[in-house]
Amino acid sequence: MTRIELVEDQGKRRRYLALPVPDAKLHQVARACLWHGKAFSRRELGNVLSQGEYAKLSDAMLGGGLLRETPTGRELTASGRAVLRRYA
Repeated sequence: MTRIELVEDQGKRRRYLALPVPDAKLHQVARACLWHGKAFSRRELGNVLSQGEYAKLSDAMLGGGLLRETPTGRELTASGRAVLRRYA
């Protein structure tokens, strides 16, 4: 489990978000999405995360504002990309 700090409102507000995968997995997700241009989808990340890991991580990131729902699935928000850059 990885705990990250999210800073909002120009540093005036901080909150913490628990991501249910270890740092090593986040590193692999970050490389896949940011370096290799893969979408944040179960299909694209199938070689990195198990189905259960993907579901838990995706739900946690959606709840934390790091992902958003789109008509075609879920995609990283600007905050989500910023968090993953820490692990890339």
